[in-house]
Amino acid sequence: PEPAIVAGSMEAHDGSYAASSGLRIGYVLLKNQQDANAPVIIHFHGTGETAADYRSPALAEKYRDLKVHLLVIDYRGYGWSGGEPSLATFLKDAEPLAEKLPELFVQHGLAWPYPGGLILSGRSLGAQVAVHLTAVFPTLFRALILDSAVSASATGDRLGKAPARSAALQRWRKELEQANLE
Repeated sequence: PEPAIVAGSMEAHDGSYAASSGLRIGYVLLKNQQDANAPVIIHFHGTGETAADYRSPALAEKYRDLKVHLLVIDYRGYGWSGGEPSLATFLKDAEPLAEKLPELFVQHGLAWPYPGGLILSGRSLGAQVAVHLTAVFPTLFRALILDSAVSASATGDRLGKAPARSAALQRWRKELEQANLE
């Protein structure tokens, strides 16, 4: 579909990428037309949301005012994505996204390597996906945002990812302590 202006300079692009086993996973890219090199927040939403929810003018305005682009990723069984949702596939399906970012960015008129920096974000269930991607691709993202993160040590242990996740989070520990966010 053609992109649509959803809030001033925020242009919404709907798309999908091939995840594991060729299944298509949907996304919405909100491009900030004011700054082609603005940071890109790659966001994995919470359980009761879809990527299309972020097309709302009110949400798009907030990201426009932050001077960022926003790429919101759905999961299997969410939005226009195929398949049935499960935690194991949420994590597994996110890895091909990271590998396909160069192709996806160029397709939507963004440069690669991307000069503005990539910020990985996850809310609620999406926080587990964000931490997983940080563990698998530790140098790809400039920052990690976790909103309402759920505890997932048992999940990480079952998937054999707990040590890698812990190491990935330690990467930002010193900066977080210095930020004094209280």
